[in-house]
Amino acid sequence: MKNDTIQIARSTILWFEAYHPNHPEVLLADYDPDKPNLDVAGDFDYEITDNNLRHIYLDLETIIVPYGAIFVRSDFEFELNGDTWDDYFTRDVLYRMVKLSLEESADAFKEACEEEQITLPGDIPVPDKFINSICENVIDLYFNIFKPYDLANAELTNTIGFDCPQCNAAFITMQGTFLVIDEIIYHNPLFNRKYNQQVLGNYVPIMKYNTLRAKCMDIVKHPVKLSSYNAILFYTCVDCAMQMLLGDKSDILAKVCDAKGMTSEIRSLFFRLATDLFDAVYKNPDQTQTGMADQRQMHDWNALFK
Repeated sequence: MKNDTIQIARSTILWFEAYHPNHPEVLLADYDPDKPNLDVAGDFDYEITDNNLRHIYLDLETIIVPYGAIFVRSDFEFELNGDTWDDYFTRDVLYRMVKLSLEESADAFKEACEEEQITLPGDIPVPDKFINSICENVIDLYFNIFKPYDLANAELTNTIGFDCPQCNAAFITMQGTFLVIDEIIYHNPLFNRKYNQQVLGNYVPIMKYNTLRAKCMDIVKHPVKLSSYNAILFYTCVDCAMQMLLGDKSDILAKVCDAKGMTSEIRSLFFRLATDLFDAVYKNPDQTQTGMADQRQMHDWNALFK
């Protein structure tokens, strides 16, 4: 594979947060005002989509104290050509992808700061130490965790567990679910978002959440098919959103939902549709139902989230 053929197919800003002088990240940081602190954390996911394209997603969080933080997903798209995933998770290939992703994140950060009327002291660097560190981490995770999991769970990841047509019920259930969870883990400062990302990640890995969210939100464009593995994650997310809308933090979420068009009437419909969805799941004795039953047993999301 030639490095000059590796380009970002699309990028998505998952969230941006401007820091203020009393923001916890600013108060806790030891930084030189003339030389802001830069830190980058990276995660990844990959899949082959229904249109027979290979995708690698790089999720990068860029933090620049005292200015803000941004979380950007870069999507790299490849045609199936006989290669295996092993051929992509090499340093040469990943170095190019990580470098492009960091540059994309830096550009997105600058644009977001301009919109917030935040003046940066200069260009945002993309140091080699960050690129190398992220490459090493991705390669290690792929060969030691992701690849063995894929091999052990091939049936779950390669069979269809949920075939969802385009309809109002699907729009409300899918859009409502991710609206609620996005507030809890990404957007709403009244929640401990960093902590909640870690909590959700124990049950729905955050990079898988980002992939699942994008896949489900495409319901407005076309029907959505989820593997049995993704179906289990989706049902977990629906269960989470239902509990949170009914729990002790419901007032916080109700205000946001109202502002974003998920009114009390739509929320009532969401509860009914989600309940019908679970009734249908439990009537089907397959691996998706079994996995979902195991997942639902232990979760009290209102107690888990802060």
